[in-house]
Amino acid sequence: MRFIVRLLLHWLLFVLVGTAMAQADVITNWNEIGIAAGYRAKLTPVPHSRNVAMVQVAMFEAVNAITPRYKAYKLNLHPPSEISAEIAAATAAHDLLTRLYPDQTNDFDARYLVGLWI
Repeated sequence: MRFIVRLLLHWLLFVLVGTAMAQADVITNWNEIGIAAGYRAKLTPVPHSRNVAMVQVAMFEAVNAITPRYKAYKLNLHPPSEISAEIAAATAAHDLLTRLYPDQTNDFDARYLVGLWI
């Protein structure tokens, strides 16, 4: 009986933490997508690091425009009030990665559309 109770508690914890993490992972997911894109493009470390940093700044600016907590790095954005921070971050990363790696646009588009429905 104790085993079943422990199993149920672990399952409940997994469900509660897992759903919270899934919503907070937009930044992490697009970081991984950007890093993988650089590897697929066979970039050397310096341009690869630069591109990853650019994606980071783009997502920061987008999220910070929705929920302003910090001084903007470079841009003064005014997004519509109905846009969520998650969508803003994903859109910023998608659009920049599409410009940096145009031959991988189909992959970015697919990941972007899937991310909107999860």
